[in-house]
Amino acid sequence: MILLLICLSSILHAGNEITIASPHPKVLKIEFELGFQEYFYRKFRKKPKIKWLELGGTTDILRYALQFKEKSGIDIMFGGGIDPFEELKSLDLLIPLEEFDDILNQIPQTLFGMPLRDPDKTWVATNLSAFGLAYRADKLLNFSEITWSTLTLDELKGRVSLSDPRKSGSARFIYEIILQKYGWDAAWQNFYRMSRNAKTFGFHSSELIKKLSLGEILIAPLVESHGFRATMLNPNIKFVIPKDLPVYFGDSIAILKGCADEELARELIRFSLTDFQYILSSKLGAEPGPRLTELKRFPVLPKAYTSPHVIVAENPFSSVIPVNFKFDHKLGTKRWYELSVLFGAIIVDLNHIFKTLSLEQVRRLPSPLSEQEFMDIVNTGRWRDVANRDTDISMIRARFFQMIKNSA
Repeated sequence: MILLLICLSSILHAGNEITIASPHPKVLKIEFELGFQEYFYRKFRKKPKIKWLELGGTTDILRYALQFKEKSGIDIMFGGGIDPFEELKSLDLLIPLEEFDDILNQIPQTLFGMPLRDPDKTWVATNLSAFGLAYRADKLLNFSEITWSTLTLDELKGRVSLSDPRKSGSARFIYEIILQKYGWDAAWQNFYRMSRNAKTFGFHSSELIKKLSLGEILIAPLVESHGFRATMLNPNIKFVIPKDLPVYFGDSIAILKGCADEELARELIRFSLTDFQYILSSKLGAEPGPRLTELKRFPVLPKAYTSPHVIVAENPFSSVIPVNFKFDHKLGTKRWYELSVLFGAIIVDLNHIFKTLSLEQVRRLPSPLSEQEFMDIVNTGRWRDVANRDTDISMIRARFFQMIKNSA
């Protein structure tokens, strides 16, 4: 009781402003902020302010947090998958969420092998995301099934848009899964063909949806919330979570060390795992629920799916999804940064060169590095030094240009 009164007093007398770094879209940030203010006002008769740091994508946010550590000015990191939070945890930059057992125990430890909360309670997923493909069904009538392999087909050259993993944590995640499912060399062959087909490498979902609607591209990977939004904007656009790689992953939240108002931050975490679960998945007018825009996101709290106001398409916790390989999450976490750098430097930055290659040339190209060479870089942490990273990438590109000449 005394501890509770102390916490209550500290909240009531705090400045009530919290700083959040998040790659989430503006529409979700608005609903999150409105919901938190209402939640907090009901409990404490005060409305806190949220300051959103606009730092870019997940990789940009993490780079900033690692550079300034406890002096970053970031109180909360919200969104960006799981791997960045694991890295922050490994450097002891997260504050444990020890007093949330009543809620954490309601969230499964894993879903289809993917962790949803840290066993050491430093981070927890707030929602589930699924990565799938949005496509123009009226233009792809000859395709009986849309899978991730569809992105590599020669007939779609110049009609595909992809995402840059240096800007999108969810994109990096699906590329890692492709690597693990198909193996190193076969996966890079797929990446080469995808780059050859890619008209653009987009970052903003609104840009990809516009290009799909105009017919400038015919297929693009999107997170499910954006994919379903695209289908509502244009009836010719369909969205599918491909059966060859059905992927759900957690989008997490954590308190960073150096947080200026830890008690307020803890209230925000509690909100994210209670009221916000219903804001994510309910229709307008629900209580609790969204105020301006229906988000149609998958909550991480299973009981949120039993709400009479839920409008998400399915309940991942009750779905039967075929899994024909075992995903190594620890490996993905270990090398996520290096994979983003290498993929970006070769597949994204050299997209203009891949477009000029014949399919036969692409087939003759070896991987830019052997898996052993790559893992040596990962294990030594060599690319965490920017000078080493830039020097190595220049050498890898020079060697890759020679590979292209040899493939002619």
